[in-house]
Amino acid sequence: MELNYRLTCEEMEESLLALNWKHEGRNKQILIALLTAFSLLFLCCYIKQPEQIYFVILVAIGVALMLYLLYGIPLLRTRKARKLTQTKGTYRLRIEKHSIHTYEPEEEIQLNHRSVVLYSQHMITIRTASGMAFSIPKRVLSEIQRKEVDKIMQENQCKRIEIISEKRKE
Repeated sequence: MELNYRLTCEEMEESLLALNWKHEGRNKQILIALLTAFSLLFLCCYIKQPEQIYFVILVAIGVALMLYLLYGIPLLRTRKARKLTQTKGTYRLRIEKHSIHTYEPEEEIQLNHRSVVLYSQHMITIRTASGMAFSIPKRVLSEIQRKEVDKIMQENQCKRIEIISEKRKE
């Protein structure tokens, strides 16, 4: 199956989010909850002992880390997606029975049981065992091609993960 497509910035960002699925979602919520609890604890300690200035420093560090988790990481992901689409937005792939063939640079990457296929709302992202990642927008695939991709991934025993992502309303 031969594919030739251009990724938009939003599609690239969705794909990067899917690749980082373990660190988003529940893990991120747990980290923010822990940082909030510790920051409140340190604030209470400072209120009881105002002469201990290091409690204020610990609260500031906790708040800074929470802000980074909530706003810094998504901002960096958006910048990276914008940069990737500007430098290399057009892709040409050939998906074969046991491999993915790229044309620029010319390579053949094997699919196996250690490969992971991430399905998100608009993207199919394939991470191979060698660490290469391929982002394929669903808009370029017909229903028959999607089923063919699914079949190829199942034959190679690739792990399938459904990613549910929500865009934050600002």
